[in-house]
Amino acid sequence: MGLPSLRVKSSPILILSRCSGAVARALALTLALTALGGCSSIGEFFNKGRNDIVPEVPADQLYNEGLYLLNQKNDQKAAAKRFEEVDRQHPYSEWARKSLLMSAYAHYDAREYDEAVTSAKRFLTLHPSSNDAAYAQYIIGSSYYDQIPDISRDQAGTRKAVAALEEVIRKYPDTEYAASARKKLEIAHDNLAAGFVCGVDKQARVPGMADSELVFDFVESFENGLTHFGHRQIAAHANQNGQNINPINQYQLYTIIVAQLFR
Repeated sequence: MGLPSLRVKSSPILILSRCSGAVARALALTLALTALGGCSSIGEFFNKGRNDIVPEVPADQLYNEGLYLLNQKNDQKAAAKRFEEVDRQHPYSEWARKSLLMSAYAHYDAREYDEAVTSAKRFLTLHPSSNDAAYAQYIIGSSYYDQIPDISRDQAGTRKAVAALEEVIRKYPDTEYAASARKKLEIAHDNLAAGFVCGVDKQARVPGMADSELVFDFVESFENGLTHFGHRQIAAHANQNGQNINPINQYQLYTIIVAQLFR
């Protein structure tokens, strides 16, 4: 007689463990279908947000579009965005290097000086040995130079221009940018001297130059006729304060300078 067959009842725990995989999959599917309730189709669900993604455009195409906007449309701001898109989509490429410098120029041409300085500094950080480094530094100096205030205001901006222009001359002395920087530096120095002479900005001085040296440097440039910007500023300031000064009357201007030196 054979042994009676044993009918082993399945434990509830065992049943649950065997079914847990199927239950989990069913639960996940239920949640997914619930999420799809707000979408018209499964395809819409999986493509949601893709319209926000800008498709990658060839670097040369973006660069040439930037040149077209800059040169043909005279739209510097739009051009700068194209150049910056090259750097974003194709970083560290040769096109990105060119575009970074062009974005600095486009911002400068649009008088967006802060953005121009930022782009030019980024270029110098990434490509310090580039042949275009002198131009990038010159853009920084020119951006500060174009914002030089008149002598009735604080001359912190003028001091930034002086430092940046001197950097062009120091690092790239034999370039065309250094020659242009020297001319701008003369005017920047005169602005600092004029601010000091008129007693408006006592901090308006060239780093490393004593007050007397600064003013005598201005007097020398005044007497040699290197620039007339500074003494025009002095005359304008004097006239605003009730003095009738002709900017071409060298004796009157010289008297003002000496009076400030020895007061």
